[in-house]
Amino acid sequence: MYFAGDFRSYLERKRPVSAVLTLLLGVLIAVAASVAAGATDIAHPSMLAAWFPISGFVLYEALKAPWSATFFRRTGDTWLGTCSFYLVNYALTNLVAGGAAIGASALLLARGPQQANMVAIVLFLILLVLRNVWMGHRYAKLIEVNGGTWRSRYLRSAPARLARLHTVVIVGALLFIVCNAGLDRWTEF
Repeated sequence: MYFAGDFRSYLERKRPVSAVLTLLLGVLIAVAASVAAGATDIAHPSMLAAWFPISGFVLYEALKAPWSATFFRRTGDTWLGTCSFYLVNYALTNLVAGGAAIGASALLLARGPQQANMVAIVLFLILLVLRNVWMGHRYAKLIEVNGGTWRSRYLRSAPARLARLHTVVIVGALLFIVCNAGLDRWTEF
């Protein structure tokens, strides 16, 4: 979902090579992170089942930053400045959000590591939504020269679109969990 949003964003900006390459990169990282998370014991207190997917998000953004700095920096910006912008605002914020989500879930949940891993991933995704809303605001300010209202610039920004997509997925997943609550009682028959 995360890299599919980038894929769509690159296609909309008429960057098909970047779209395909980020899709392939995202798929490779997602498969590797999923296999690693699936191979760990979800009940283990190290919370590796949550760390592996979060690490995948961090790695994806860290690898994408030099690409963006090389091919998509704004006129007048340096490669190092652009790369640093993406590393700090995406890769580092993914790492911080992941650490905060894992720390918060470990502190808040005494029910067991299985729930802690799931809560950590949901909290992480919520933090990504908040980060993307914030970045959408920043981009709307940065692209004032393109015209249009602030709202239209915000809604056109890739981070805002990704925030909406993540929100739909999180709400859908939470509704699924809530609607499924207590269903295990019926499976005992």
